[in-house]
Amino acid sequence: MCVYRTYRGKLAEGMDKAHMISRREFSGGIAAFAAMLLVGPADASNKELKEPLLLRVKRGESEVTILGFGEARDDSWFAPGVSQVFDASGELWLETAPPDLAPAPDAAAQARIQELSHTTSGTFFDCLSPDVRSRAMKRVNELGIDQKDIVSLRPWKAYYVIMAAYFRRHPQAETKYVDEFLAKRAVAQRKKVGFEFPSTEAFFEFMAKMPDAAQDQYISWLLTYLDEQDAGLNDRHPYDWANGHSPRMTRSLKRMIGMPALYDALQTRRNEWWANKVVELLKSDTRHFIGIGQLHTIGPSSISNKLATMGVRVERV
Repeated sequence: MCVYRTYRGKLAEGMDKAHMISRREFSGGIAAFAAMLLVGPADASNKELKEPLLLRVKRGESEVTILGFGEARDDSWFAPGVSQVFDASGELWLETAPPDLAPAPDAAAQARIQELSHTTSGTFFDCLSPDVRSRAMKRVNELGIDQKDIVSLRPWKAYYVIMAAYFRRHPQAETKYVDEFLAKRAVAQRKKVGFEFPSTEAFFEFMAKMPDAAQDQYISWLLTYLDEQDAGLNDRHPYDWANGHSPRMTRSLKRMIGMPALYDALQTRRNEWWANKVVELLKSDTRHFIGIGQLHTIGPSSISNKLATMGVRVERV
């Protein structure tokens, strides 16, 4: 559900030249850039560098370790403890496939991707509730977005056009991509690599199938984030996770919990998928490593909570 930046940005590149945006701009992804909006002051009580927290599930000889990651300045988060666990695993799972591991879409897939990106009737603005429509029109005009570049898009895709335009006006420093690092190391070690969304089309299918209410809330959620960003309300401690700090609830995640359709689509259903995947992986007598955006490890529908309801014990390492 972000920004802990992931490969989702690359999935969109080249698929629609009229709406092409960079990985950094697109990388808000599914709930992703909310990871930067941490509530409360940073924990200054212990400045000693620590290693990221890991979640671990064991069953017999099987073991699944989960790294919930956020922003990274460099690769120092891949500390000895993380390295040891990762290198000992036989399989890696990530949310989306990187461009060099995702299958190139054929003509049929490209046509489907275009179909999933655009409305079939009306306009982007017609898809929104009156209040959200008014706010979206104002923000689109403020950002100088050409109407032709957004008017025919589904809300889920227009989200990224708005966000891209905003960050072009307010550029941020580029950060390292944790999932890219993990994927490259896994390939170098000849590990098997699996994905929640193994192709561009799979990711677009998921986003496009979000209910209308969720797509409307997706735009509202973004617009409120941008408003708070302009007002200087968003506290940013994106690197705490790399130092062993426990993940904390974010402003945007709290807001999303109050948007049931969106929260169900981007957190509840996806975390159920991941919990079931963990249980499936536990059936093989090997070690597995999961790298996933930190938002999926917090909140009422977190992966840990989903596993607990299934009778699976999760321990912190």
